Amino acid sequence: MILTASQRAILDSTAPALVVLGGAGTGKTTTAAHLVRQTLDSAARDGRRERALFLSFSRAAAAQIMSRSGDILGSYAERVEVTTFHALAWRLITRWGGVLGIDDPVL
Repeated sequence: MILTASQRAILDSTAPALVVLGGAGTGKTTTAAHLVRQTLDSAARDGRRERALFLSFSRAAAAQIMSRSGDILGSYAERVEVTTFHALAWRLITRWGGVLGIDDPVL
């Protein structure tokens, strides 16, 4: 896939955080997947086994991210988790809730 100049600028950025804005179908997910792949490639060259996380508001969007990103991520796909904010929050509560006095959280 050929990236646009704007997408390439994002991949070439050295900023510690980026905000990528665009309407539906402008390539935000594709760009993010390329950036994750690039980051995981760099980590692997340095001998680090890094992971990545995509967060979404809906399960449908999370599924769409995985279907659009799989080919780009290639062998790194197994090291990329795609989930919703709600699912991540629930996992944190069930894993660490005891520290906060929530020993048996109920959904």
